[in-house]
Amino acid sequence: MFSAVTRTGILNSSRTPFSRAVAAQSARAFVATPARRTEEPQSVVAERALKNRPISPHLSIYQPQMSWVLSGIHRNTGVLVAGSAYLYTAAFGLAPMFGLDLSSVAVASTLAATPTPLLLAIK
Repeated sequence: MFSAVTRTGILNSSRTPFSRAVAAQSARAFVATPARRTEEPQSVVAERALKNRPISPHLSIYQPQMSWVLSGIHRNTGVLVAGSAYLYTAAFGLAPMFGLDLSSVAVASTLAATPTPLLLAIK
C-alpha cells in the first residue's frame, strides 16, 4: 500500500479510505479570495452589501393558523390580566395615602352597583 507524508507530517498508510480523503482535502492549497479594490472606502462596500441583502419575509405572506392566532390572543389576555393585577395591587397599597377605600367590601359594593351592560362591556 502507498503511504505518503501529508502536510501535518503523519503517514497515512494506517488510515481508512475516508480519513485519507479528508486529509487529502485539507492538504489542498487554499484558494485566495480576490482583494478588495483599494479605491473604494469601506462605507461604499457596506452600502453595496446592504443593498444586495435579501429582505426577511413579513408575517403578511403567511396564512393565519389557528394555533398561532390563539397563542397570540392567549398571550395578550395574559398580559392584560397580569397588568391589571399589578395595577390593582399598587393602587391597594397606595390607597391609604390618598384617602381611597379599596377594601374588598368597597370594591364588591361598587361592582354590585355597576349596571350590567357596563360590566359586560368591561369584560
